[in-house]
Amino acid sequence: MHFEPRKKNILRIVVVYIVILFFFPEKKIVIPLVHLFFFLILFFLYISKSGAFFFDNNKGDRFKKIIYIFIALNILSYITGVQNIPNLMDNYAGISGYRPVGLYWKVALNGIFSFAIYLFAYNFGRFIGRSREAFLYLLGVLVLLCTFNAIANIYEWLISTGGNISRYNFIPTLVPSQGISAGYSVIGFILVLSVGIHLKWMNRILRIGLLLILGVSVIIIVTRQAQVSLIAILILYYFFKVKKFSVKVILKFLIIIPLILFGFFKLYSNLGLSGLFYEAIDSQGYDYQVRLYAIHEAYRLFIENIFFGVGFGMYVLYSKASFYLGGEYHTLASTHNGLASVAAEMGVFGVVITILLMVSLIQMIYRTMKNFASSNHLLSDFVTAFLSINVIYMISFFFSNFYLLPPPSEYSYYAMAFIMWTGIGFCSLYYKENVK
Repeated sequence: MHFEPRKKNILRIVVVYIVILFFFPEKKIVIPLVHLFFFLILFFLYISKSGAFFFDNNKGDRFKKIIYIFIALNILSYITGVQNIPNLMDNYAGISGYRPVGLYWKVALNGIFSFAIYLFAYNFGRFIGRSREAFLYLLGVLVLLCTFNAIANIYEWLISTGGNISRYNFIPTLVPSQGISAGYSVIGFILVLSVGIHLKWMNRILRIGLLLILGVSVIIIVTRQAQVSLIAILILYYFFKVKKFSVKVILKFLIIIPLILFGFFKLYSNLGLSGLFYEAIDSQGYDYQVRLYAIHEAYRLFIENIFFGVGFGMYVLYSKASFYLGGEYHTLASTHNGLASVAAEMGVFGVVITILLMVSLIQMIYRTMKNFASSNHLLSDFVTAFLSINVIYMISFFFSNFYLLPPPSEYSYYAMAFIMWTGIGFCSLYYKENVK
């Protein structure tokens, strides 16, 4: 595809939107900026008559069908839940002390808009997939955004803690959520490692420097999930990179992997942080109790709304779970567990569709990786990394927010989901057009 000026303009305006998702997800200009700018992009596509080549008409696309099914399923749940609005408002006011006007419809619109944004990201992935120039440009932008965030993290960490490593002992400057900020550094690290060599402006010394910056950013924030995920993704990435297995190769993995895990454990022990992992499974610990309480509440909602659920994002209104901390009662806006959220908010049908989505996704990326293992180094390197990321992140479906369908009211999760759906669209284009 020749990347004509009009198509470059689309790429640039979407990149601006990605910057907003990264660093300004909670900002509002009457309405949330993530929604306002999304509407502006759609308006731009309409007035520039660019929709025809952006939204390709691929009727047999399974991933688009899955998103459409999610949208239809949740519209049905939102409509059937209208009768519960008075009780929901009483419940929400009783827990939070607030009774916002039209809250039910705001939550419902959040759910629909989030699906629309992910569908847009999916189409964007297919759009850039037709141009190597556009794809490399986007990869470069993502690397720079992740690195910029990592540098800001390191600077804030140094000036606020003096270089002391401890869990959540500083608030990241650009992305206040420690987990999400660390997640950006994980993605940036993997991108530099896998496709950095294909970026003309990135020489070997710069790649090493960026890897150090991004790696340090993950270490200093001390989030269990991000740090374990980075190690697991790296192991899986090099496993998939092996072209031909032999006894020698298998022995290398059997030796190297335990050494890596042992080194990771020793590092945490020396820093006095190994107890963090025990806290995650301590049945008397705060983290464990809060999450367990939220999951129990999700189970109650699932049993009461077993087929269609209460609607995407509606857990916060239906939940009666609250916990006491610091002299106040608090409530969680989500279960922090992908399976529990999907079951409570989308019922049995939602769980089945989500599992279908995950199985289809891994199958598609794996086959694409195999098909281009030797014919296209850029595509092979990216898809191998993307497969590794998705396999590890899918495991988080069972104990943290689902990276493809995060809580729709928590906008800080949107950037990561947007990136992942863009990657799915990109891989889907090559899978459909080249894998027989």
